[in-house]
Amino acid sequence: MNVWSFVSVSVLHVWLCMSVALAAVVDVSYKNLDKVRKAEPFSVFLIVTKNCEKCRLLYPKFVAASQAFKGDTSVLFGRVKDTKLTSEWEVTSFPSLVFFEKGGKHPMKHRGDITVDTLTEFVSRALGRDSATVRRHYTTELTTTNFYEILGIPRQFKFLLLYKQEHEEEVARIEKYAEIFKNEDSIIFLRLDVLREPNLAEQFETRQYPSLYWYPDDERPEKARYGGKMDDTQILEFIKDQTGIQRTKSGALVENAGRLTDLDRLISEQIHFIEKVRNMDLIITEAKRRSKYHKQDLAKYYIYLLKEIKKAKSIDILDDERAAINRALSEDPGPKSSEALIKMRNIIYAFVDATGKDLHKNTAESKFVVNREAREVKLQIDEELVYLDNGEEYRATGDGRTVKLKKKTGKQKNKTQGKENRHSHHHDEL
Repeated sequence: MNVWSFVSVSVLHVWLCMSVALAAVVDVSYKNLDKVRKAEPFSVFLIVTKNCEKCRLLYPKFVAASQAFKGDTSVLFGRVKDTKLTSEWEVTSFPSLVFFEKGGKHPMKHRGDITVDTLTEFVSRALGRDSATVRRHYTTELTTTNFYEILGIPRQFKFLLLYKQEHEEEVARIEKYAEIFKNEDSIIFLRLDVLREPNLAEQFETRQYPSLYWYPDDERPEKARYGGKMDDTQILEFIKDQTGIQRTKSGALVENAGRLTDLDRLISEQIHFIEKVRNMDLIITEAKRRSKYHKQDLAKYYIYLLKEIKKAKSIDILDDERAAINRALSEDPGPKSSEALIKMRNIIYAFVDATGKDLHKNTAESKFVVNREAREVKLQIDEELVYLDNGEEYRATGDGRTVKLKKKTGKQKNKTQGKENRHSHHHDEL
């Protein structure tokens, strides 16, 4: 073997070792399980399934958690998609965590939140280490093994730092931002060492480092160069503008976290009808329309509450919902679960606030506009659409017009009450 051949083989060997060291998460199936666990290390597996959005969003955070134990042969991080294996392990909810103790033969299920912090603490305890001494990574290092998959995840906002080893300050700053948003699976922070992964770096038009790119939370995300400064205020404001996600510089939830302006406005405008449990189908339809532009989990909760009010025929059902949330919070759930519950409680306050404002109004000020699609659907099931505008009631008509309704006198109301009761009927929700 000549010198150049020896050098080439040596470089290839180093590169392979480096790739193996960085491939912190192994894809595990029924066929290779015994092989990857041959030494029977402590093993933790992220169990995912096809078409599971939460599974896709969580995966980069799982990879980030594994980086704290990179090169440690006493622990194995794996991902399982194999339905035969998940069935054998009796996993029914996704994503889930399954682990094997060191030398263990039987899988065990981990209960609780799946975050960088909870994973780091859980694995550290299993290895008999103090988690405070383990260096955590909240950013995810991109490599040839995960680059295309992670950047291709839909509906997840991404910040990516291209850097060299001498850019320690910028790496520390992006790590800080990642820690601020550590419990938000819908946003991730990534880093790419351009010298370690030159082929991946070539896919970006810049050769000036460090450089920052961002990917919108679209179905098919495409990168864009971030032109602002890596300044705390600018970055947090940029993320707020692009995603609607807000955090303080310490990572805490902001006041009214979880509330969506469009849906808050709808509740405020229609609280007069919601309190009387009137026109609920119409209000729910409009809430669904507006929810298309917001985080689905939060928007769905607004719709859920509206449906519960309709079902119970009383807005008082919100008191029971709020009490249930407070009980759950008192049981000290994980950090992610606690924040989700706080956001839900804040959404309930949107109804409470609107109710309080309504009590102080002399006249209603709603300007709820019925969209044409909802109007046509409703007319097909022979139900009047009545909505409030500046204290007056209007009815939608089939040709797109609205007709002002005459206010009934006391006698007229009594006369028609019996007739309305005889002809009352219910319709399915839109």
